[in-house]
Amino acid sequence: MPFQVGQLTTAADAVARYKAAAPSAGAQWAKKTLMPRANPIDAAIAASGRWLSNINAAGETAFKAGLQRVDQNAMANTIATQGPGLYNAGVTAKAYKFDIAMQKLLPIIRNVQASLPPRGDVEANIARSAAMNRGLHAAKGQARA
Repeated sequence: MPFQVGQLTTAADAVARYKAAAPSAGAQWAKKTLMPRANPIDAAIAASGRWLSNINAAGETAFKAGLQRVDQNAMANTIATQGPGLYNAGVTAKAYKFDIAMQKLLPIIRNVQASLPPRGDVEANIARSAAMNRGLHAAKGQARA
């Protein structure tokens, strides 16, 4: 192949290289992501004031403008074509987190349920429902500890 001086990479070439590299790039991405130069949580905490200032400076107008730039047809297509598989893979991969959360949350729900007044007529059941809602609201955040 002769030199093609000044020939610019086309979008099609860039996409083809990107797709060809993706299968082997995932492992390298994970490795490097787990070896940061600085703790990403500490960095995010340190930047939180600047982040909030930038959000406030941009204001609601900028937020709305960003939403208006969303290609809803592309979004719907991605959801329809990739969403189910990604959803299933995500749930399968993170089911252990759900297990941990349920081990904390279900005892709280059961404690509230055990304190409810008995079932009865419609008014008693409305009171029971309200007591359940109030009890769960009072317990809000306890499962995160």
